[in-house]
Formats: sequence, structure tokens, C-alpha cells
Amino acid sequence: MNLLLRELASKDEPLQLRGELDMTSVVSDRHDIRAKHNSDVQLLAKAETDTVTVTGSLAVILEFDCAKCLKAFEERTVLPVCETFTQQTRVAQKNEDIHLVTEDRVDLTPYLHELLIVNLPLAPVCQENCKGLCPRCGSDRNTSKCECIEEELDPRLAKLKKFLT
Repeated sequence: MNLLLRELASKDEPLQLRGELDMTSVVSDRHDIRAKHNSDVQLLAKAETDTVTVTGSLAVILEFDCAKCLKAFEERTVLPVCETFTQQTRVAQKNEDIHLVTEDRVDLTPYLHELLIVNLPLAPVCQENCKGLCPRCGSDRNTSKCECIEEELDPRLAKLKKFLT
């Protein structure tokens, strides 16, 4: 997804950018996340005095493996996009949030990839109250109750437990 800065600056109206991006390369090193569908990108680029601001949204559907129960689940996430570009060094030096670009053509794909990477969960969970798997028998505690004894005390700590009770 490319943005031509000079063309945008010559127009008096904002430019709408819509399209789809393949996000499989973004999550390729994560074994617990898969991109099943292309992401939907809707952006609005507006030229200002010395800068170009791109705002909009990135909607992506990802398939995760729950970190607790290992079930696969899909989640749709809509991320807000707000990036500012300039070709003037002095403007970029004043504000670290403004990207300095040297070319007229700006490829927005790396910025959108970075946005998704930063917002990926470290340990995705299928639901907030997921009980996970039993560490002894491996049964899913969300669907059934196992007969395993919850608390197994290390014999070296038995006297400490007796002391505390």
C-alpha cells in the first residue's frame, strides 16, 4: 500500500486508501498465532503544511491457540492507525513521532505490520476465565472435572504446613 506525498500535497482534499494486506509474514515466527484472512485496511491521508497524516483502521482476524487450554479460537481486532510523515528534517527533529522519509513514495505496509506486531498478545487466552488443562491428567478443566488431587505437598514441606495450621 503506497502513498505518493507530492501528489497528495498538490490536491486540496484528503486521499482515501482502502485495501487488503496479507499478514501471514508478520505472525510466521509465532506458532500459537495464524493469520487466516487478509486484513482490511481503511485509511485517510491528509496533507498539512509540512506533514502528511495517515489515520484510519486496520482490521485483522487471527487464529490463536489458547495459552491455558490449547484450544484454537479466532479473534477479530480493529487497531487504530495514526502515522505522520515529513520530508523535512527540522520538522522530524522537533517531534519524534513524525517519520522522516526521503522518497516521494511511502510504503505503508511496514508501518501496518509493526502496528500489528506491537499489539499481538504474548499469551493469548480464549476467554478471561479459562481454567486451562489439569497438569496431572491433561483434561480440559473448562469442559470436565478430573479426579486428580489438586494439592500435592512436597514431603520436605509437610512440617511447615503442620506448623502454619
